[in-house]
Amino acid sequence: MRGFLSSWIVGVLCLHGVVQAAVVVIDLRGSDGDYDFDAPTGVQTLFDDSLQRDFSVRINGVPGDAGDFLNATAEGFGVNESEFGDDPDELDFVNGQESVVIHFSLLNREELWAARLTQFDVAQFGVEEVGFYRLNGGAPVFFSSTGTVRVPSAPRLDGLTLEVGDAAALGNGFSLVSLGMNTLVLPEPHAASLILIGVGMLSGCCRIKSRFSIVRTEESC
Repeated sequence: MRGFLSSWIVGVLCLHGVVQAAVVVIDLRGSDGDYDFDAPTGVQTLFDDSLQRDFSVRINGVPGDAGDFLNATAEGFGVNESEFGDDPDELDFVNGQESVVIHFSLLNREELWAARLTQFDVAQFGVEEVGFYRLNGGAPVFFSSTGTVRVPSAPRLDGLTLEVGDAAALGNGFSLVSLGMNTLVLPEPHAASLILIGVGMLSGCCRIKSRFSIVRTEESC
């Protein structure tokens, strides 16, 4: 009976949309694409306007000026700094320390309030290059090779600020390629609580019925 009830509970939760998970990777590359802002700031939304991302440039830790562009090419996404010699699609130290700040805001909390950042991908790592990321202005976490950078804490996206930048003055820069997120779909806590309360009541009723059946059997004997 207990095994049947556990299976039934899982079925109810899935039926009501409590457990629906998907890992989504957002490609930031592409000349004249969605992320080729050609401006110091830019805004993009996802999932039918449920998730908003505000992008901005930082040079030496402060907001970039009108000549510091968020720029995307077929190879990557980065900062095209206004002074001569800067790589247009990388984060580097050529004319100052470049970084990109991305702030996430959930506009539809009912569907995606539990969505989390799981990873991002980087490419075009140069010799002696070191990159960093930080969450919500916290301590930097460093990485040093092309590929996927995992975010171990997998923080919730709602209200999250991610900064990715160059940490090596002697390096040649690197490109940000994509963002990865786990879009776990859950109802808000209130709705989930109502579902689980109903399941709990059903469990209690089944337990009482089982005990009543035992008593009736003993009386018959």
